[in-house]
Amino acid sequence: MSKKHLVCLLSPIVMLALTAGLIFAQGSQSLAASSGAEGISPQTAVGSGFTYQGRLTDSGGNPVNDTCDLDFTLWDAESGGALIGHQIVTSIEVNDGYLTVLLNSGGELGARPFEGEARWLKIGVKCSGDPGWDILPGRQLLSATPYALSLRPGALISGTVTGKNALSVVNYGAGGSALGGYSPDGTGVHGQSTNGMGMSGFSFNQVAIYGESTYNTAGFFTSTHGIGVGSNTLSDDPAVAAVEAVNLGAGPGVIAFSNDRPGVYGHSVNGHGVEGVSVNEVGVYGQSDNTAGFFVSVDSVGVHGESINGPAATFTSTNGPGVLVEGAGLEGLRILDTVGGDYIVAGSDADPDFRVTNAGDVFADGGYNCGLGTGAEPGICIIQNSPADLAEMLPARQGLEPGDVLVIGPDGRLARCTRAYQPTVIGAYSTRPGYLGGGEHRGQEGYVPLAVAGIVPVKASAENGPIQPGDLLVASATPGHAMKASPNPPVGTVIGKALAGLDAGSGLILMLAMLQ
Repeated sequence: MSKKHLVCLLSPIVMLALTAGLIFAQGSQSLAASSGAEGISPQTAVGSGFTYQGRLTDSGGNPVNDTCDLDFTLWDAESGGALIGHQIVTSIEVNDGYLTVLLNSGGELGARPFEGEARWLKIGVKCSGDPGWDILPGRQLLSATPYALSLRPGALISGTVTGKNALSVVNYGAGGSALGGYSPDGTGVHGQSTNGMGMSGFSFNQVAIYGESTYNTAGFFTSTHGIGVGSNTLSDDPAVAAVEAVNLGAGPGVIAFSNDRPGVYGHSVNGHGVEGVSVNEVGVYGQSDNTAGFFVSVDSVGVHGESINGPAATFTSTNGPGVLVEGAGLEGLRILDTVGGDYIVAGSDADPDFRVTNAGDVFADGGYNCGLGTGAEPGICIIQNSPADLAEMLPARQGLEPGDVLVIGPDGRLARCTRAYQPTVIGAYSTRPGYLGGGEHRGQEGYVPLAVAGIVPVKASAENGPIQPGDLLVASATPGHAMKASPNPPVGTVIGKALAGLDAGSGLILMLAMLQ
């Protein structure tokens, strides 16, 4: 058998000499411009194949002109180890010793044989005049190529390195991005991690990670057990934010969604947990389906702020409300204190004007006012049937109505009056009380609000003569109605004083409740 030598061709040509066997080194996806090399059309995507080139000489150093077969086996170790792949290339035309071989075009050496780990080739050659294979002793280490055209579609970079990035992309130029991702319909860049960071970006003066999408999400981060998106800033400038969200269109700046936890969570050691500022609209708007876009949470709190020494949340608005709370569920606003402080404090810290303790006591420097405040139409509470009386929830019989004159029944429950000057009369069924005692029974079957003091609508009858404003009112024989009292009514039968008149028949008039 005639021993042959195979010399690898690189740019510039590298001449390697071994005393026996073949000399061969890995080519590159960046194809060498050598006579006989197989090119790749620029319209065709780069596949899994790569090109090797070399010069084949006989034992005397003479270039071979023949048709030869080449046998390649790929290993994960210099000796021993595991076989990665095996490929035989037949009928290679060797002219003046030069040959070009395309390997792994069909994945013969493996779907992804090169993912960063070291690889070795074992090579054999057999030409038309050889009775058998001429095998190169040992294995040839495949080293990295100086440059590559690009990564082929679906390329994977993986490894088991500890404390290092699987891929680092750095751009020290001006105006460009270290990593750019573009997709017209999908995700431009996708980062996913099971326990660590899905994606990490660093920049001296520009955006660390920038994503742009026409109709879909510009950047999307998923983590199974870690933080979806984490952001830190080391700036001493209080105007520099760790996260900045700007919407130049018509949508919200930030949309945060969570299935079981807060949609947005703010935590600060010495500053504000969450701070919202708005010039003409609401500073922070929170919405929750089952507890309280913007900030949306399905089963938890719409907005949650926590702070050790400062306010958990501060809301400032120039022309709009500082805090606006709207509820379509059980509560519009719910305040809890788990330590023991006041639920609500309004005014200055040194001299609060209004506060509600966690025991439910209410303290106010001013008085309670019915109506809309300064500039409201006089009598607005009465005209709109707004709260104007003090009432107490008491046990009652079924079928009673607002405005009914009530008596105390033998069973202790409230009932309609049925006799004139009935001595067990107690007052009237409050239509819309301004203050309600025993509120835990509100809406409960078997309880009604009894007007104790204040102005209340009452059913009246003119059966004892026309009622004039200022007349004392007592129970009448018409069930549930009041009538004008005669001079010197019995003690305990007067339920109030008429504020409106009734000439004949029956109707609803306003009464100042005062039992005597």
